[in-house]
Amino acid sequence: TSASARPFALPATEGPVPAPDPGWTWWNLWATWCVPCLEELPRIREWDARLDQEGVSVAVRFLSVDATQLDLDTFRGRRHDAPTGPRVQDQAAVGPWLATLGVDASASIPIHVLVDPAGKVRCVRVGGISDTDYPTVKRILQGS
Repeated sequence: TSASARPFALPATEGPVPAPDPGWTWWNLWATWCVPCLEELPRIREWDARLDQEGVSVAVRFLSVDATQLDLDTFRGRRHDAPTGPRVQDQAAVGPWLATLGVDASASIPIHVLVDPAGKVRCVRVGGISDTDYPTVKRILQGS
């Protein structure tokens, strides 16, 4: 139930944080050096468009865990399709923050966090997503 779900809060970040969305939010933890993260970016964007076409509203947000803002800015300068969004300010804060989500502090990225309209964590997925995960993601976002 939503009452027992953990509240979602970002760690301290650098860079612009998107305004909260009144509906569901899908946070993707990624980094410029993470090959599985980069491989799934087109899938996430495709699913976002597909969900929208199917009447399932979700705000897709990206949170970088790159070590420095320069790393992220350099990557974005080279890749026109690079995700926008904030970066975790302090690398040491990532593990403790993951623990607040109910995830092992040493979990590796990519990590997906689905947050309901009440700001509660409804699903956390450690690891990449594959095409077979789409129906599950859609069902969660529909609240069923």
